[in-house]
This record gives sequence, C-alpha cells and structure tokens, in this order.
Amino acid sequence: MGELLALEHEWARACQSLDRGVLDRILAQEFRLSFVTDPRAPKTLPRENWFSMLDRMSLGGYEILSHQEIEFGEVGVIHTLLRFNQWTLDGNPLPPEYRVTDVFIRRDGRWQCINRISEPTDLAPDFGKF
Repeated sequence: MGELLALEHEWARACQSLDRGVLDRILAQEFRLSFVTDPRAPKTLPRENWFSMLDRMSLGGYEILSHQEIEFGEVGVIHTLLRFNQWTLDGNPLPPEYRVTDVFIRRDGRWQCINRISEPTDLAPDFGKF
C-alpha cells in the first residue's frame, strides 16, 4: 500500500472515531475542502469550518473502491472512489459514494493534505471505476 493510500485509510478511521489529533496531523493549516453538490456552484470549506462540522457528522464505515496514486516530488495526488456507510450530518443521511481527489504536500518528511475535491458519484460523469 502506498503512503497516500495509507493516509486515506487513516483519515477515514479518524473521522469515524473523531480523532482530532490524527486529523490535525494529516490536514495542513491551509487545507480546503472543495465539494460539488451542484455542478454549477462548487463550494469551498476552510479547515476550521471542516473541523467544526466534524462533531455534527457520524460515519459507520467506509470502503475505498478504487484508487490511483501519483507523486510529483514533494506533491502527491490520490484519486479515490469512496463509499461511506451510515454517514450523516446533523442526523441527515449524506450520499454514500464520492469521487475524491486529494492533493498532498510533503513537509518535514511527511505528507499533509492541502485540498480535497469531493463529488458525489450521482453528479459525476460516469467514466467507470478508474
């Protein structure tokens, strides 16, 4: 398993257990979540807002259905197809499957995520599972 894929697993488990220490280590200070719920109006959520949402989320489990990992020196990109089980925000179910692109930079010998682009698969073009 590649380093970035291992971090994806660690990130998802930390969301399940609400382990802020692990999340604080993985998410860079300049982290942004870019998400598409309406293709005409993508939104961006800064790190501090993402952390404030964490207490309102519940995640029963996850599965990485496919992935592609690429490193460019001190920059790494991983594309994943993720399926979440029993994932809710404020008790309301969220879409279970997403295409996710995470951009990491290497700092002090470890990877940190600076941007996540997340799109529910029901909005994404169907190019098959990459």
